[in-house]
Amino acid sequence: MGDLFNELINEYRDIIIDVFQLGINCYGDNCIIRVTDWDYIRELKCRVYGLMVDPEQVNELLRRLSMIRLLLKLGVNRFIVYPCITQDKISLLNRLGFTIMNYLVNDDCTLTKEVVIHLDTYKIINLVNKGIIVYVHLYYPYIKGKRDTTYDINSMFDAALEYLRRSGVKIRLILDVNGH
Repeated sequence: MGDLFNELINEYRDIIIDVFQLGINCYGDNCIIRVTDWDYIRELKCRVYGLMVDPEQVNELLRRLSMIRLLLKLGVNRFIVYPCITQDKISLLNRLGFTIMNYLVNDDCTLTKEVVIHLDTYKIINLVNKGIIVYVHLYYPYIKGKRDTTYDINSMFDAALEYLRRSGVKIRLILDVNGH
């Protein structure tokens, strides 16, 4: 995961409930696979926490009943949809046996019981106060910024995470492992 991520997690262990890895080739209960091709998923031999898909991949999945059966057989029933999808698609996927986590990219996104967002303390607190489970997506380009930046992960996120700590908010982290 990288030393900077590990330092962040250790320092804020009291507010971080779970840590998940997001990647293309990760495996295990703490892994979320970024789907680039549904056929790749056919080769999956172990359980993963979930899949990150886009709305077009959701449409493709809905046309592939054999893939739906395979995913449910493998116990892969959680999707993070980036960008978010509409309530009608969420309802359909829920009826099929899937849990949908919308990746909130704007205020027009449908709220689901669990959501994924970037580290936005005010939005996180607001969502948690509504009873929504929040996953915070941290990824290398978002952290690193420009090549000449002098900030490291701690200096960029300390204030935000400290504010969440003082507010008594707990989050789950999704760390993008492909960027470093």
